[in-house]
Amino acid sequence: MPHLEAPEDKMITTLYCGGLDEGVGEQDIKNAFYAYGEIRSITLVAKQGCAFIQFTKRSSAELASEKTFNKLLIRGSKVTIRWGKSHGKTPAIASSPEMALDMVPGHLPAPPIEVSKNYFGLAAPGPSGGGFAMNLPSSLPAPPLGALSYPSQDPSRMGAQAQQHQQF
Repeated sequence: MPHLEAPEDKMITTLYCGGLDEGVGEQDIKNAFYAYGEIRSITLVAKQGCAFIQFTKRSSAELASEKTFNKLLIRGSKVTIRWGKSHGKTPAIASSPEMALDMVPGHLPAPPIEVSKNYFGLAAPGPSGGGFAMNLPSSLPAPPLGALSYPSQDPSRMGAQAQQHQQF
């Protein structure tokens, strides 16, 4: 009897289910596959008449593929079962180190600098002509000594009391 070969990549836990009728819903798919193991997600592509069922364990996906291959009927229609594709590997990057360097964020072009339109007058252009600098006062006033700035910073407001130690 024909069977579906499991892919070598053990990280693949997704099954493709094709040939679905328009009226098939996510619940119909869940009802057909829940008996084989815990389902992580179901992606239904109604326009294509297919769905992707991702299991939490590879063993559950293998059991479902074994039990449903060329046997599954959903709403009276025989559906096609195949293994999903791996999304983890991209052979172009693995084979070419130069291509991997092009994807490093340090190789991105510099963002455009817009210094001519300062509509809100927030800051003047810096001495180098690029970017903006904030105009801050040269010194900020120091808080008074011993004073608390906010009521929430005062421990006595919440009922705290300083403990006094007695010497013997």
